Amino acid sequence: MLHWDDELDRRIRLEKEGRRLQEAPFRKRIMELEAEIVNLRFRLQQLEEEKRILYWEKREIALGRAFPGPLLEEAKRTLEEAWLDLTLMGSPQAPRVEELIRHLERILNGRNPRRSEREPPRREP
Repeated sequence: MLHWDDELDRRIRLEKEGRRLQEAPFRKRIMELEAEIVNLRFRLQQLEEEKRILYWEKREIALGRAFPGPLLEEAKRTLEEAWLDLTLMGSPQAPRVEELIRHLERILNGRNPRRSEREPPRREP
């Protein structure tokens, strides 16, 4: 009886080995595709960030053209007042208004050569 069990074990091992050899290229391809997915997700994040930056740069240019000089400063002051009211009311729109104010500051800083165009001054909460 032991001889029969040994033969069965040998056949099972051979079948498993054959199956493993057949699956090896598929496993390798799966690993390659998983690595490609990781790379594509990273690239997608980069492109989404670039899209966000370009979106705001486009808005900054449009706002700079629509509100020349003093009008832009007046619009910024109005938005700051609105932001304060929204913040005090706990509105979920407050962060969006704050972001718009930061972009207006960037436009204004770009017009003032004494300030850095890249880094607008941070507002204290």
